[in-house]
Order: sequence, then structure tokens, then C-alpha cells
Amino acid sequence: MANAKLHIICGNCGQNDMFGYEVVQEEEDVTAKVESRVYIYCNNCSTLHDLEDNATLKQKNNDR
Repeated sequence: MANAKLHIICGNCGQNDMFGYEVVQEEEDVTAKVESRVYIYCNNCSTLHDLEDNATLKQKNNDR
């Protein structure tokens, strides 16, 4: 597996190197299931991006 450089570009301002991120855990009231979301912040224009909008969460295999 290659470890290539990941390129991220803000769709609002076009900046490509001024990002921060936060992992937020949200609990659904009905099922009590906790889901984590990754939000990417553009420090240039303050746009908030949800990583799930552009990437699929890889599920862990808990059968091991």
C-alpha cells in the first residue's frame, strides 16, 4: 500500500493548506447509537466541511 500525499482543496475559497479538523461524536436519542463525524475547517474562509460528504466510512470488522 502506497502512502501518497492527500490533496484537500476548499470548495469555497480554493485554499489548499490552511485546514484544521475536529472529530465529533453524536448520539442518536432513539437508538442510543453513537456516531463519529469528522469536520474539516478551512482556516482561510471559515467554511465547515463534513468529510462524509466526500468519503465513505470504512467499517471495522468486530468479529476477530
